[in-house]
Amino acid sequence: MGNNDFIPAARRLLLTAAEVQAEGVSRRSFRTLVERGDLRRIRPGYYVAGDQWRELRIDQQHVVAILAAQTAASSPPVFSHRSAATLLGAPVWSSWLARLAISAQSSKLAPRTHNSPDPLVPHISVTSPNTAPTSRSLVRHRALSVPAVFLPHSAISCTTLARTAADLARSEPFVIALACVDALLHRAFAVGNEVDVASVQQWRAQVHGTLESAPRAPGNVSLRAILAFADPGASSPLESVSRLRMLQLGVEFESQWRVRGREGRWWYVDFWFPSAGMFGECDGRVKYTDRKMRGDRTVEEVLYAEKRRQEWIEGSTRSRGVRWGAMEPSSRESFARMCRDFSIPYLGRPLPGLDDRVNQLLLQRL
Repeated sequence: MGNNDFIPAARRLLLTAAEVQAEGVSRRSFRTLVERGDLRRIRPGYYVAGDQWRELRIDQQHVVAILAAQTAASSPPVFSHRSAATLLGAPVWSSWLARLAISAQSSKLAPRTHNSPDPLVPHISVTSPNTAPTSRSLVRHRALSVPAVFLPHSAISCTTLARTAADLARSEPFVIALACVDALLHRAFAVGNEVDVASVQQWRAQVHGTLESAPRAPGNVSLRAILAFADPGASSPLESVSRLRMLQLGVEFESQWRVRGREGRWWYVDFWFPSAGMFGECDGRVKYTDRKMRGDRTVEEVLYAEKRRQEWIEGSTRSRGVRWGAMEPSSRESFARMCRDFSIPYLGRPLPGLDDRVNQLLLQRL
């Protein structure tokens, strides 16, 4: 689950000041090591070797910070918000999503700003009114209740999937929250393209309960939109953001459209546009350049397989397929240009029938 597999390695990286000094390092030399970057200070009293720290991804750095906060705590904390999303495997540290959120800030209509969060600062939720306030190394969120789960094979506790989704919707820019909730639902309730519908319905009921328990909480409009639009079938942030642009522009679509493939197998395409008789696929560069995603295949083999797959779907369904990458859904305007170029019909505004508050959210720059 999430970054759970990295936790044992993260524990081995973490050093206390006492452990470093036990190796014969004087206080003066200790300060020199920190100043030179040979030791990276994570929080007061906790460090990681500088070269090891620099090799970590930003989400892994945050896991190390979470472990340091847990070790330093007098009682086991419940990690929440961005920290819970990290532990559960959401792309909350995606640089692409961050760029989209920052770009949206240029508009006065942007519902929430994005201020380049520090991976060294974990988030926890607490119920006690006597808890210490937020500090430079830990953000504390006060709440009436904090539903939590323990990560498998770990002593770390974080908020539940429903509560994490609510916290993200209320605290993060909408484009980040939607992509992260999609990813969490996909990880929890989907196996390939098969979705556990009953579990998703249970999740929605839990989120509804969160809304009802705090009907006037800031960010509830974003949470209502997340509840309406989150899709456990989405397998990438690119797919999530593409769907958001379609919702903003009033494009009629079906996601995860099923097509009978070769040898009777079912194939799934990302989107079907019924009014145009077309299907669409969004492919990031990583699909072709990341060796883990390619497996044993070369880039050429992946490209050829995709070409053959598209030809089969086009021929068997008598429809046309279109593809796009990360640039096209980077804004509502750029996606609208793509729709015009590909002859995908759109209204230019959200489709009728939506909740007025959600409709107003979609009209904003997201």
